[in-house]
Amino acid sequence: MMNSSTYSYTHYEASLARQPIPSDSQKILPLAKPFVKGYQYLGYALSVIMTHKECLPWVYHQFIQLSSPNYQWVDFYHPHDFSDYPWLETNETDCADLNAEQLIHTWIQLINEEKYLVMFIDEFYLSHTAFYQEEHYSHDIMLHGYDLEQGIFWASGYNRDFQYGEYSIPIEEVLAAHFSFQESHKRLITIRYQQAPVHSPKVIAVVVTLEGLIEQLQDYVDSRPSSWRRNDIQQASAHFYGMEIYDILQNSIQNFIDNHIKADIRAFHIWYEHKEAMEQRLTYLTQNVTGLQAIVDQHPTLMPALKELTRKATIIRNLLLKYNRSHNIASLERASQMLYTMRGEEEVALQMMLTVLKQSIQPVSVLEQSRELKRRVVDRQLRKTVEDRLIIFDQLEKLDHPNEWIEIMLIIDQQLWEQLAQTDSVRTDRLIAFWCELLQTKPWVASQYDTLRNVVERMQKVAQDEQVKAQLEYWHTTMTAIRSQ
Repeated sequence: MMNSSTYSYTHYEASLARQPIPSDSQKILPLAKPFVKGYQYLGYALSVIMTHKECLPWVYHQFIQLSSPNYQWVDFYHPHDFSDYPWLETNETDCADLNAEQLIHTWIQLINEEKYLVMFIDEFYLSHTAFYQEEHYSHDIMLHGYDLEQGIFWASGYNRDFQYGEYSIPIEEVLAAHFSFQESHKRLITIRYQQAPVHSPKVIAVVVTLEGLIEQLQDYVDSRPSSWRRNDIQQASAHFYGMEIYDILQNSIQNFIDNHIKADIRAFHIWYEHKEAMEQRLTYLTQNVTGLQAIVDQHPTLMPALKELTRKATIIRNLLLKYNRSHNIASLERASQMLYTMRGEEEVALQMMLTVLKQSIQPVSVLEQSRELKRRVVDRQLRKTVEDRLIIFDQLEKLDHPNEWIEIMLIIDQQLWEQLAQTDSVRTDRLIAFWCELLQTKPWVASQYDTLRNVVERMQKVAQDEQVKAQLEYWHTTMTAIRSQ
């Protein structure tokens, strides 16, 4: 272990004369209040992307399902890596060979590049944590700012009272905490918000629909796995979903009672956040989905029911905290009784929410939408005004059906491609990029490549993004080579 006194602020000041530090003495990157934060890495990613309004529809269409691989661990069904979040550019930096001065200089430079720094440190050296000078504990932390005059970094995470927030940490504490564990040298992850590049298939993948939200919510109520919807192998090992989580929580309480052990409240906190998130989600939807508020008003018990679930989930979580202080089994027994009644109450509330959401959409199937769009494209009905052509963008970005996607793209002729590019060149490039991605997923036969090459040539005349042009050039070369064989 390294002693924190090794890295005094005086020692750091001396290093500034040897390292080219920017003239500004401080920089703090923006953070939003994260939608959920039961596990710190969730809070890190969400606090970054939620500073941008364009990300909010995606956020509120996530964190609907709960899953568990066993009888203890409970988590949201959600992207697991920072790189799975649209808009987040992630990189891993090797700091193994850097000394203290070089390390601080690197951190400052990265923050100046609008990058948030996630690393593993030893909380034994961090005075705002519960493990300070008590126990060596490796945990993650995110740095999002610095102030050289005060000699501090700004960080996000949980404090000694298990409250998630932003904290100032002396530079020497961060250094000591970093050098204490060997693995800390190897894991510096940078995350940075970026406008989703037009060539990224994620741009299309993040398009959110009320239908998709309803499907996820129905999965939760029916305790069905959601992994099949996204072909998510990472979550395939989970055995419990949705309302089955109540069984997990009841089993955990019984385990605490039978073995007289300290209650692990992490699963209960995630479960509480799920109720709070559902309440916030409906509030957001009523403010952003046309006509939904009027439908919610016809069900005046819905929002109070969601608020009551949040209130009771808070009480249950707090009862476990009370038990950890008093060791009184009565707190656990009361929590178990409340869980039993809450299960039925939540199912009633969410069924009502499903009814409300379903009333706000027209029950039109994907194929019906696709056929109507193809008919209007073929009949040249979407060419007269900008508003007409925007319908193509809107409907294609909502269409989650690869075969239909490809067929529609095949019938867009050169004139319409040019009109689309004039209407919105960025969205045009985005559609082209996603079509290129889909080409890799479909088993084509050689006789189809002449048609595909013609389509590529139409796209090449309107594409503007350089990476999109490169994708089209690749496919044109590939198709030409196949046809010449």
